[in-house]
Amino acid sequence: MSEIREVIVIGCGPAGYTAGGAIFISGSLTTTTEVENFPGFPHGVDGPVLMENMRAQAERFGAEIVEDDVVSVDLHGDIKEVTDSAGTVHRAKAVIVATGSGYRKLGLPGEEDLSGVAVRNNITGETRDLDVTGLFVAIGHDPRSELFKSRLDLDDEGYITVQSPSTRTNIPGVFAAGDVVDHTYRQAVTAAASGCAAALDAERHLADVLG
Repeated sequence: MSEIREVIVIGCGPAGYTAGGAIFISGSLTTTTEVENFPGFPHGVDGPVLMENMRAQAERFGAEIVEDDVVSVDLHGDIKEVTDSAGTVHRAKAVIVATGSGYRKLGLPGEEDLSGVAVRNNITGETRDLDVTGLFVAIGHDPRSELFKSRLDLDDEGYITVQSPSTRTNIPGVFAAGDVVDHTYRQAVTAAASGCAAALDAERHLADVLG
């Protein structure tokens, strides 16, 4: 695309939508049944519903949603380039990375689609089947930062490092927000706040660049 935009936001969770747009669909809340601690919903809200509302709000303020995966980025230079899986190159003066984090998985065959589990007693060696309809694995999260390795500074756990309290990364004009930065809280409300901060930081950057 020859058009140069002001800002591209990569990601569409609470941080991405709050920052004002998205370049591809993801976000852990799209697979979460109920969010009980987001402000303004005293009785809780379904994760997908919350994301739909955030998307609608972003679109109301002019965000163009591109439902595709980002496959490569070129973040150096005054004009940043983001390429999607269709081969379209999106260009902008600033980029906000809000790709979130993903739940770690056990890596077992059928982990995604089977409704029972077989468990083994490590002391007795006894094995038995449990007929269950769901298995909740809580072994941590991994930031979705693979695309930015060797491009942005990451910490030892793979989270993008920013110049706190700002959302600036090591590359001018590139900002990061949400769970791809935060390995302490990882809540929808803190991600949304981080996305707002990134939008303000990007706005100030553009004002400085444009004089």
